[in-house]
Amino acid sequence: MNNTAKIHQGGPHRDLRKGWKSVVCGWKTKEEKKKKKKKKKKKKNKKKKKKKKKKKKKKKKKKKKKKKKKKKKKRKKKKKNSKKKKMVEEEEEEEEEEEEEQEEEEEDQEEQEQEQEKGEGRGGGGGGEEEEEEEEEEEEEEEEEEEEEEEDDVTMIKKKTNKSLECEKTSRFCRFFKKEKVLSVAVEVVVALEAVLSTTSSTVIVIVVVVVVVIAAVAKSS
Repeated sequence: MNNTAKIHQGGPHRDLRKGWKSVVCGWKTKEEKKKKKKKKKKKKNKKKKKKKKKKKKKKKKKKKKKKKKKKKKKRKKKKKNSKKKKMVEEEEEEEEEEEEEQEEEEEDQEEQEQEQEKGEGRGGGGGGEEEEEEEEEEEEEEEEEEEEEEEDDVTMIKKKTNKSLECEKTSRFCRFFKKEKVLSVAVEVVVALEAVLSTTSSTVIVIVVVVVVVIAAVAKSS
């Protein structure tokens, strides 16, 4: 009775073809309840998964931030350390330079003291040694000058010999040229005489012969 009463409370919302189990309003079937439970579980699982994902993302972000911070800190430390190292290195270099300067000054002082001691010990003897050194230098300079003069003389002699040879060659050529010229003139004179002989007398011929002999003598003497 109770069941029927509850069913009838649903009013017209019932399907008689499927039986009393298919009532929609007040009562629901076991299958529908199971389906609803499954849906709820799925929703819960989805929410849980979403929450887990969000948590994971947050953790990852936090880790990344931490890593970045650590890297920044390391960089800052490195920079600081590098600056410190540079400062230390610069200080060390300055100290080394100062030490080197001090050593150089000490060496210079020692050298000056040694020179002073030598000068005091030798006295006048040192001046004599300096004079000897100057004399040796002067002798070396004189020897070098003599060698240079000898070389200059040799070059001058070579130049003169070359010039003399050239002059001899030119003079021989000039002499030969003069002889050739005189002979050609004599030949021309003879030819002219042959032309003149036919018309002139014997006295003129004799005069011409004398002139030719004189010209030949002049050519031989040259």
